[in-house]
Amino acid sequence: MLVADLAGGIARGDPALTHHRALPIVDENRHLADIITRSDILRSLDAAAERAVLEAGSHELVVAYADETLGSATARMLRRNVGRLPVVNRDAPQELVGYLGRPNILATRLRELDEEQLREASWHSCPGRH
Repeated sequence: MLVADLAGGIARGDPALTHHRALPIVDENRHLADIITRSDILRSLDAAAERAVLEAGSHELVVAYADETLGSATARMLRRNVGRLPVVNRDAPQELVGYLGRPNILATRLRELDEEQLREASWHSCPGRH
């Protein structure tokens, strides 16, 4: 796929493309090859819109593993200053199994906070506890 085609899909509002700030790129064998961000796309449109998406990607692939904790993946995002991570199988790192972005992390943290509030409310409502 060319960068111009990808940008056109985003501009047309293709739901598979517009809901993410970055997209994983897979090769002809459906193996994870790279990731392309909106910034990569904009830079490529200025320089070479007829360039292949695979050539325009970030080239410094930072991933999360399906068996690691959210905290560990989030720490990697912070340390590497990236906003999203493709999730791969640790035993087969070319196998894309998911995608972790800031909205996923915030939604998970909000659920944890809500659960914590429920536990605290329950604890405070027990007789004999103040």
